[in-house]
Amino acid sequence: QGSRITEESFPPGLQLLHGGDAQSLGLSAPLTPMSRAHSANQSAGPSFLHGARNAFWGPGPRRTVAHPKPQSAAAVTGGSPQSAAPMMPQTIRRPPLKNVAVSLVIAPLVVFIGSSTACAVFWHVPVLPTVLTVAALLVALPVSMPHGDLKAHIAAGDVLVPVGMCFFAAVTGVLAGVYAHECFMAPFYAIALGRSYDNVLASTPGSAYADAGKLRFAESSAVNVGMSIGYRQNPRYCVAPVMDSGPGQLRRASFWAIGVDCCEVRGGFTCGAISGAARGGVRAVPDGLFVSSRREYIKAISQAAAIADLAVDDDPILVHWVEKPNAEQFSKFGSAVGVLGIGAGLFTLTALLALVVETLRYYAQSAKAARAEGLMPPI
Repeated sequence: QGSRITEESFPPGLQLLHGGDAQSLGLSAPLTPMSRAHSANQSAGPSFLHGARNAFWGPGPRRTVAHPKPQSAAAVTGGSPQSAAPMMPQTIRRPPLKNVAVSLVIAPLVVFIGSSTACAVFWHVPVLPTVLTVAALLVALPVSMPHGDLKAHIAAGDVLVPVGMCFFAAVTGVLAGVYAHECFMAPFYAIALGRSYDNVLASTPGSAYADAGKLRFAESSAVNVGMSIGYRQNPRYCVAPVMDSGPGQLRRASFWAIGVDCCEVRGGFTCGAISGAARGGVRAVPDGLFVSSRREYIKAISQAAAIADLAVDDDPILVHWVEKPNAEQFSKFGSAVGVLGIGAGLFTLTALLALVVETLRYYAQSAKAARAEGLMPPI
């Protein structure tokens, strides 16, 4: 204060704003050098500096003014290029990498596990897995695309990728869960929830065991391999009647052992534990979305009955011939868990691949934006 303000009074690297500079910065009025504007009134120097600060930065916290052509850090600070830190482009703003991993991997994986498990366990009541799958989506979508990321001006494509991954997880999870249910969990339920009968005579009408889950036949009952047939080709549906050797056996077969690709066109039935002293049978399940073999077995039974001149019940009992029904029950449950685990692993690999692709795309866009702004040399 009390001294004349000139251009030499400023520290190195700072310059006074001249008229042309002021207009290029978009100020309302051109600024003249302070040495000429305040030569008459030396005491107005501090107030003028405060006004120049507000005109350049604006009132309040400091703001960065966007220039038509970005300058390097060395040109702005007046330092040497070696000592100046490189200026990073601000055109593309994205969430941190951990948020991208949550959006593309963790949140969709939670949807996949939830939907697949719900369908595998509760598909016999379709409303329940549907509600649970929708609930998983409602939980995962806000986590996959938080409101703060939307405020960060992320491109529309970047918003759709994590959302699309969540819906993809829901669809593939439902398919994997339905497959696990029909192939493994439904037989597990049929064995576990059905009644267990011992010392069953094959000559008994099948309607007496309509609620059976596990059957242990009497010593006199066995699979009649000579009356077995194979229906169709690729795959071949094999059926053989379970008949009793006692005098009570009539020309009626209520129980049929079944299998796929385990017999000849006529005879040669080797499905299940047909050899040895096996006497157990576990109930086959109805058809579904992925399993549609029951109607083929019924056609095969009709053909076998016509060839062997047998009478067949309207609703014959189809069984898989096994040695230990209880072991078969837990084997089905373990297979269902294995299907869900394999499905989750494959989906995780898919999600990680999507994460890698998105990361590479981000760096490519960043490099392109930097070259467009002159912050990187062109290729």
